[in-house]
Amino acid sequence: MTTVATTASLSELEARLSRLESSYEALEETLALPAPTGAESTAAPPEPLYPIVEAWVTGWFAPTFARRLGTTRWCAQWWLHAEAIVRLEALWRSWETLRLDSNLGMATWLRDHLAPQRQVLMSENGPFQACEGTEHNPPPELPVLPAPAGYWPSPEGDAE
Repeated sequence: MTTVATTASLSELEARLSRLESSYEALEETLALPAPTGAESTAAPPEPLYPIVEAWVTGWFAPTFARRLGTTRWCAQWWLHAEAIVRLEALWRSWETLRLDSNLGMATWLRDHLAPQRQVLMSENGPFQACEGTEHNPPPELPVLPAPAGYWPSPEGDAE
């Protein structure tokens, strides 16, 4: 390759690099990306809006997603149902995180978290299946038999 060709190739590469840098700067401005400062990693996470799951259920979930009983299963004593606690706790924690995303947070929460959990919670076969509004009737426990001795591997460090 001649010196003229090498110089032309180098000039072409420099022009491409300049165009890419300009495109990147324009993209940063369009997306309003904050410059990495490292301050985000030292900032304390925001406090939850509701301090416990019960406050969230009574203050936000139940009033927001009220349904006519009879078509939907619910128990006023939801906190007596272990499965409901687990599902509502997961909904509350994910809600607390996603509410901070002003763009797609709530849409994501509704689609990916609330819809599947509410379907199970309030279904005819869900944890409130035997309850009628304010009347609490716990579902029967699943039968469980102990595994035979030696069925499970011993935890490391246990002497037998």
